[in-house]
Amino acid sequence: MIDLSHAPTSSRMRAGDGMWCYIAPEQQRGGAVGAQAHIWGLATVLHAAATGRSALAEIADELDNNEPQLHARVPSVRALRPRLRRALTNTIDKGLAPDPAGRPPLAEVLHDLEALA
Repeated sequence: MIDLSHAPTSSRMRAGDGMWCYIAPEQQRGGAVGAQAHIWGLATVLHAAATGRSALAEIADELDNNEPQLHARVPSVRALRPRLRRALTNTIDKGLAPDPAGRPPLAEVLHDLEALA
């Protein structure tokens, strides 16, 4: 499991370590996991708070699979909650990019969230 008590760093993970509906695709596969896995985790929590449901639960049900982040992209929170502020939905959606390189850095996420406060 990723330790959130200190700044995110890169670490080695066993495949599937963590709560399946919140772990990033790279964490589900195992191997090297870095700060971008934290961005994914934060985005899944924000997605759940915005929609009232897990970002991955419905995909898992559709696929009959407990590794949905490896097989499908999380639906845009904007599509599920079109009346939410675009800046918030964009931040969540970017954080749920399947490729860690496609997720924004933590500083950008924090800046975006602070701007919404």
